[in-house]
Amino acid sequence: MKSLLYLSAALLFFTACEKVITMDVAEGKQQLVVDGFLTNEAGAQKIKLSVSQPYFDNSSITGATGATVKVISSANDTFLFSDNNNGEYTWTPVGNDTLCKIGLTYTLHVSYKGSSYESSTDVHPVPAVDSITFSKGGSFGPPSANSTYSAQFFAKDSAGQDDYCWIKYYRNDTLFSTASDILVVVNGALNAPGADGFEFIVPVRYGINNFSKPYHLGDSVKVEILSITEETWQFFNEAQTQMTNGGLFATPPANVRTNIKKTSGDGISAIGWFSTSALLRRTETVK
Repeated sequence: MKSLLYLSAALLFFTACEKVITMDVAEGKQQLVVDGFLTNEAGAQKIKLSVSQPYFDNSSITGATGATVKVISSANDTFLFSDNNNGEYTWTPVGNDTLCKIGLTYTLHVSYKGSSYESSTDVHPVPAVDSITFSKGGSFGPPSANSTYSAQFFAKDSAGQDDYCWIKYYRNDTLFSTASDILVVVNGALNAPGADGFEFIVPVRYGINNFSKPYHLGDSVKVEILSITEETWQFFNEAQTQMTNGGLFATPPANVRTNIKKTSGDGISAIGWFSTSALLRRTETVK
């Protein structure tokens, strides 16, 4: 009985000590945000520009319109991106022309409200997706009594250099796009340096499953492998860490790196990322 009395007293003590504090959080300076992930696939390519907003502002993102956007390759080819008046800038190919040729360097040039911004990156080779296979039930457990399936893909790392890749996966053409679905690898492994020239390891091959949304008979499963630079691999790791940073062992929030540099003018600074990739994909149906 005394124990209950002591517990009740303690609860009352800590409840009485609670105090609601209203914090006046500074909004911070507005910045230009660049989202430019280009590939070598046929068709139009887009670069998105927006302006940052305060942390607690839940309104729609404001596109940065009126900018001049172009990409120039190390082969002196210039690709002009047209302003769609909503923050999206589009390059439309003529004939069979494509961006992101392997072995070339591409430099992004943005002019916005009197200031200029640049970023450069390379296009590396990309390994092919050799096959996609399916197993009934969980990846490592016994077959499920229901009709769910897990998938794995097979690919082999190219020997002779460190290969950084971003793996995107889709069910019925819908991208798995949560923070936990980000899958970036080096030499076919989750952490550097990996094993050069070998088949992608098992955790990576099974990384195309989101077990809260399993595959079913008849589903279309698409896997894309995009070559990226080491810097882009680091960017994805930092971004994923910040987007999943929570719970008992959360760490203080930190800014994610940017490769966008202001080169002239007195306008706002810039953040974001510019990347160019070679891309190969494979699609299979669960059956």
